[in-house]
Amino acid sequence: MTDLTRFMISDTEYIQVLPEPVDKDECEVCAHCDIDYVDEEKNIHIRFGYNFSSSFCYSVAEYGRVQKLIQGEMVLDGNAAKNLGFEWNQYFEGKIKKTIVGNYHCWSNDHKQIRPYFSSWMYNDTDGNIIFEITPNYPWSNEKKKDNPGWISYKKFMESYKPILKTMIPKERLQQWIPQAKKLKKMLVPSYTAENA
Repeated sequence: MTDLTRFMISDTEYIQVLPEPVDKDECEVCAHCDIDYVDEEKNIHIRFGYNFSSSFCYSVAEYGRVQKLIQGEMVLDGNAAKNLGFEWNQYFEGKIKKTIVGNYHCWSNDHKQIRPYFSSWMYNDTDGNIIFEITPNYPWSNEKKKDNPGWISYKKFMESYKPILKTMIPKERLQQWIPQAKKLKKMLVPSYTAENA
């Protein structure tokens, strides 16, 4: 039986959704999930996202971004592709006034307030490949060194800035994510799904 929480990238790589338990009196739609990248072959495990479980499923199955990626409509030019996370950090630190990189942003974990903070991205490169990327976010905005022994300045954080993961998702794999996300949503939020079917 297929594990609906594993959205396969390759035979050993996947994005895993880890739903938080929900009591029978709690709101299913409000339940959260952690989102991890796993590469079993290379023994890599990165917790990079935190979202409502229903929102994760919606963003994959119904929002339209995945469909646009499959059709090659989310092209990111080469210069921007080198700087997604860098520009994202610059924007949130007030170093630049606007950015379009949010169009390619998927999930992040900074609102869980458990360091380290990451953002994830999906886009088509200029050859039409579907790229999945994870980049670090500066985690000490509006904090001072005296309050956090691990604190480093934004300038120091950005000196050696680079993505921590960049991989390609085959189109056939991504196509499988859509029906899988619909099934997962029915499993995680059955009463909401039934009412809105």
